[in-house]
Amino acid sequence: MRRKSFLWIGIIVIIIIAVIIIINVIKKNDVQTGSDEFTEEIEQYEQENTGKVQNVDNIVDYNTVRTCLKKFYNYYSFLYDEEIINRGDEEQFNLSYYKEQVFNLLNSEYIEKNGITIDNIDSKLRSINYSPDVEILNIYYYTKFDNINTYFVNGLIRNTSNNESEEFSAIVYLDLARYTFEVNFDSIDFNSIYNGNEINISYPSDIFNKEINTYSNAELSYDEFSNIIFNNIQKLLVYNTDIAYELLDDTGKNDYTLDSLEEYVNNNRKEILLLTFKIYEFAYEDENLVIYMYDENSEYEFKVTFNDFSNYKFSFSRL
Repeated sequence: MRRKSFLWIGIIVIIIIAVIIIINVIKKNDVQTGSDEFTEEIEQYEQENTGKVQNVDNIVDYNTVRTCLKKFYNYYSFLYDEEIINRGDEEQFNLSYYKEQVFNLLNSEYIEKNGITIDNIDSKLRSINYSPDVEILNIYYYTKFDNINTYFVNGLIRNTSNNESEEFSAIVYLDLARYTFEVNFDSIDFNSIYNGNEINISYPSDIFNKEINTYSNAELSYDEFSNIIFNNIQKLLVYNTDIAYELLDDTGKNDYTLDSLEEYVNNNRKEILLLTFKIYEFAYEDENLVIYMYDENSEYEFKVTFNDFSNYKFSFSRL
């Protein structure tokens, strides 16, 4: 009787062990299958997006690239500072220092292609003899799942003294592993970007640390970001009305032609310059971020609709 009991117990134990083994094999196969499917998805995504430029989809990337460009242009402007150029040997030493720093911020392929050296760098780049600020109008990026992100930017360099401006286009490379960057001023076909076409470019496989070319991720709150955008819009309306008109959304262009917008701005220039914006609503409309702001004193209301964080359209009204 005991032998039969032990026999049954042995059979049950064997069955349990067999079931456990089968379950583990099934799980292993499922995990392997899931892993294979995930790998295939990554490979498919990489294949679909290689060479394609995409929207910048977060504030940190937007502001980091903006900060890198401001750093470049701040050093760059010293190359044409008349006080530095016209002073004695001590200042000439400083001019040589700024030339070297700007040289170390430029992309090596751009340097080679354009025959740029530390000595001739001021003759190879257009002069900016003022304290500049950078206003981004469009920003897109390209990546291949490696350590380099490539950003295509266009916007305005604005003279902080008199608000005169000039347009610029730039390619900014960020080395995400070393936290280093380079700038390239090759021409950019933004029509191809707008149409979703592939962009064939060369980009560095790494960017070595030259001390001056380091960056950190530039965190920015939604309130801070909104203030930057609305200050840009304020200046565009007054000093670059033609560009402001192109940024009007459908409602804005129903309200104004370019001529009527210019007339309105000319008649209300001082008031527009005195606007102080306050946010009263963040919303999502058709999956796009929309920010509403107003000025308490004049009762102006502005609506800005973002295409991710790559660009924006706006309209305004008087309440």
